[in-house]
Amino acid sequence: DALLQFYKGLGKDYMEHYDDTRSTTCDVVRGAIIPLSRERQCAHSEVLMHGACVRPAVMVTHGWGNLFRDLVAAILADALNEVEINMIACMLGADFQQLEAWVRAAKVGNRSYWVC
Repeated sequence: DALLQFYKGLGKDYMEHYDDTRSTTCDVVRGAIIPLSRERQCAHSEVLMHGACVRPAVMVTHGWGNLFRDLVAAILADALNEVEINMIACMLGADFQQLEAWVRAAKVGNRSYWVC
């Protein structure tokens, strides 16, 4: 749920130039994650979890040059036990509310991931 809420804010609440078809993980880290965590002087995981200490269930590796949308889609696909990310990646841009409803219905919004 925290990852979805963070993603929902991209291009609106922070990193106004976010483009899900062009913005890489590096772009999002520099344009949103670092500024948000710098403001609060803590790790971004603390920002997402409102200061709660949460032990990750899964560790995820990423490529800096890959689309951030695809990283989020891969994490959600894992949580939802989906074998591919394309539909979820499309939903992030076109049907976000339905994706949120799916995550809620599957009760996987609290699953924790460590992205490294």
